[in-house]
Amino acid sequence: MGMAFYYTPLGAAQWRSPLGIALLWPVLMIAICFFVPESPRFLLMKGEVDKAREITFRIHKTPDDPDQEFARGEFYQMQKQVELDRTLDPGWVNFPLLAVSISADKLQRAMFLKPAYRRRTALAMGFAFVGQSTAVLVINNYGPLQYAALGFGTEDQLRFQCGWITVGIVFNFVGACIMDRIGRRPLMIFGVAGCCVALIIEAVMVAQYAEAGTNKAGLRAGVAAFYIFLAVYSVGVDVAGVVFYSELFPNHIRSKGICLSIATIALTDLVYLQATATAFANIGWRFYLVSHRLGCRSS
Repeated sequence: MGMAFYYTPLGAAQWRSPLGIALLWPVLMIAICFFVPESPRFLLMKGEVDKAREITFRIHKTPDDPDQEFARGEFYQMQKQVELDRTLDPGWVNFPLLAVSISADKLQRAMFLKPAYRRRTALAMGFAFVGQSTAVLVINNYGPLQYAALGFGTEDQLRFQCGWITVGIVFNFVGACIMDRIGRRPLMIFGVAGCCVALIIEAVMVAQYAEAGTNKAGLRAGVAAFYIFLAVYSVGVDVAGVVFYSELFPNHIRSKGICLSIATIALTDLVYLQATATAFANIGWRFYLVSHRLGCRSS
């Protein structure tokens, strides 16, 4: 839509129309939420056993299982897991035996004091930081400026940005299809390593050919490096990483673990995006190497 409205003679419509159209998708998501069944585990935690059983049987209903044996087994496992979760402290520190002797504010440190949970928290927050240190939001938000640095005009910048976003959509789907077959960890390693290689290629192309602007093959290779970057990022970081954050934590602290992971992503993005304009103005293409080196050192 950004590309489409670029051609309108009305200046304000060039940016207002795409933003307005973008509001349709949140509205659709809100509408869909009314038809999405509630999580059976959530209902069991709230004591709504019959409703949880009904949803579980409806989700797992298949023609070759008329007695719903699989659904019954799943539901039994859910019930037993919820019974165990109810005995655990869902606070930030999870020391049930100490809960009677320490204050509520100290309990908020539980996820960082118990070794098993602290390791999970460090892994989730660490990979969240590494994933954003690949410079994905820098390329996304400052993409047109990067294409301009490679010597391309406004229309080409918008075309390349459209193509870049499309690559993300396609490879998110690819990652979702292969994730359970290959595994989270191999894809995550592949994603970070692939982003590193793509950024090195990008930095070389910009350093060697951007200023002169005469080597068209080198400039196109710079654009291709951005596309390769997003392809491997989508498969290894955007898909496998986000699933990893949720699967890493046991049920009773999963929401807090995801909260910390997403907060790390948001804060990391904030730092990089605030520094990007200044960094590109002062060190140019070297910023790709600086940001990703921070992420590699953390990993």
